[in-house]
Amino acid sequence: VLLELTKLKSLVNFYRGNHRQAVSDFEQTKHLFAPKKDANFYYRMATSYNSIGKHQKACQTAKELFYHHPLYPDAKKTIRYCNQNGNNHINTIREIYDRQKQSVITTKLPKDKTIPILNLEDEKFTEVLFDAKQAGKITVLTFFSTWCTHCKVEFPLLVAFHRDVMKNDRLNSKVQVIGVRTAIERENTPWDLFKSKFHPEFPIYIDPVMSLSFAKFAKNFGLNTSLPTIAVIDSEGYLRYIIENGHYKNIGKELLWAVSDLIYEQENPVDDL
Repeated sequence: VLLELTKLKSLVNFYRGNHRQAVSDFEQTKHLFAPKKDANFYYRMATSYNSIGKHQKACQTAKELFYHHPLYPDAKKTIRYCNQNGNNHINTIREIYDRQKQSVITTKLPKDKTIPILNLEDEKFTEVLFDAKQAGKITVLTFFSTWCTHCKVEFPLLVAFHRDVMKNDRLNSKVQVIGVRTAIERENTPWDLFKSKFHPEFPIYIDPVMSLSFAKFAKNFGLNTSLPTIAVIDSEGYLRYIIENGHYKNIGKELLWAVSDLIYEQENPVDDL
């Protein structure tokens, strides 16, 4: 309770412009608030460090903010705190992107299990047996719901990623994006309204009965049934990546890194010894 009160005190001091005291409060409580969990806390901490001339700490805190929350509204603003001693924040951003890319690539799964065939329906309620390997493409498969808060945040990023794929001849020939609308029993927003808001241009199927296809997919790979779930499947139907969701994550970049890695793997096969 005392630490929570100290955090609240740091918030008050920050907005009053008493940055030196805010920094003291931050440093007492920061071990409780990982940058991955609390973007606002780390934004305030970086700003206060910079305001009292602790530029190295401001830069380090800004780096952690940008690494975990690249789409946070002020993430690029705070990374400018790294413009000290001849450093350029653009180079800092590139270095962080390299870290993020390596973090994604290290989550790559081996060719262990293929995606099960999923019993779905199209928008006309016609039965579809979806087989990911049938198209011979890398598949970005997202399970989402219209009522899911995180889905509403990340769906525009997925739509933007698909548009980037469509504009790139190389990617367009090798990558497809597929949506599966699940948990439809809980929908309180008409699908047409959701669709008119986000304008997806990729196929979207329905998980028609009590999320059974999503449950089947999750059980097959030992995954939690959290939404959205974004999977990257290689052209042979093997699950290779699960893209972790997050409020300020750059899902589009992470998907691009994942599919580019699989394209490289596909074009540069390693012979089994």
